Amino acid sequence: AKKNIPLPKREPAQVFNVEEFGSQGTFESAVQPFFQDESKWLVILVPPKWHKLLSYMRFHLQSSRRDTNTVKHVIIITQLLRNSEDRPALFQSEVWDNVHIEDLNPKAGAKKSISVMSNLKDIWHRDIPKLFKDDILDMNQVLSVFMEQVVCNIANPFPHLDMGAILQDCMTSAYLQNKITSALEQSLKQTPGSGLNWIQKAALDKGRLSESTSFQNVLMLKVSESLTNMAASIISDIDRDGNAALRSVPTLTDFWEQMLTMVPKWSDIHVGDHVLCKIQHNFLSSDIRPVLCRFPFSWLIKEKLDEMTTGVFRLSSEDDDLEDMVDNFLNEFNKYPLYESLSEASKNSQLRQDLNERYLSDYLNMVYAAQSELEFLIARRIFETRLPEGWRDKPVSECAILAQIYHLR
Repeated sequence: AKKNIPLPKREPAQVFNVEEFGSQGTFESAVQPFFQDESKWLVILVPPKWHKLLSYMRFHLQSSRRDTNTVKHVIIITQLLRNSEDRPALFQSEVWDNVHIEDLNPKAGAKKSISVMSNLKDIWHRDIPKLFKDDILDMNQVLSVFMEQVVCNIANPFPHLDMGAILQDCMTSAYLQNKITSALEQSLKQTPGSGLNWIQKAALDKGRLSESTSFQNVLMLKVSESLTNMAASIISDIDRDGNAALRSVPTLTDFWEQMLTMVPKWSDIHVGDHVLCKIQHNFLSSDIRPVLCRFPFSWLIKEKLDEMTTGVFRLSSEDDDLEDMVDNFLNEFNKYPLYESLSEASKNSQLRQDLNERYLSDYLNMVYAAQSELEFLIARRIFETRLPEGWRDKPVSECAILAQIYHLR
């Protein structure tokens, strides 16, 4: 039956459900008074089974509107079913427009539907972090959308068998997600356009609507597309030398997360032109003997020590013994956050010994390209004999410094 409902402008609207009419004649008789009185808003609800009437309704309403001199607004609300072969042609012309309003019947297990909100404009000016916080967007769902595409664009052979699962696990890191959301916020704000923000543009995305995609899914896809190029760059660092798999080692997970925060260039991460780049894996040694790292982000330590080496050796004299050299390195090293992370990990004796063993292997692979595993084991045994007794029990930072000194002396 006809009803009056308040719209945002506080103007009454006539509302009809197509199911109330048994024929085209009944429909025409019911809507005709709208074009003759002072009402401005007509809302027609069309269930999916009545999609076949949409074209007829469209032309009848346009014809009736041409015969009146007053301003009239007609809103047709329907649901475009997923994977339906009987989808109606959308209205797109000078007098009709298509917009998303969201799923009326969301899939089981879906996040909060935007349709529960009193006004879609409630989300117009929300930032990316709040969209995730309010469960309008789900980070794990966003990651799953682009992950397969990212994995397919890895240029070198996979260092892991289940690459997708390993990388997706890494991308659920709380620290990394915070960096991602901040970068996405900046990227989407800078998108050129007609003055509408990115959420408003998504609501008016005719291409997405024609695919029967809900507004919530359009937002997710837009975020995923913006994230793809940035994710490729991040993953190439996360999984350098097979580093990603170390996050799933129970004793290393917390340390892996801590070392993740030490990657310097992520402090100024940004999104490019959303063109997916090829991801390169930088193996520790030659193609003859590809090696995976054993110490999370071990190259960060060596790179920092390499930066310090020239200055430390310049300050050292020929009379300095090993302890003096180590102290000179430590005096410089303890100025950096990386030193604090290694000191914290060194408080656990078992973890300390394990990390020292792992770092020594990685360090040797970074400075010596053995052609076989036997050659590497011999080189490691020789190198260990040069280190002071009890090196496994020393703090991780000191053990790394010892390796650097003995390699260069």
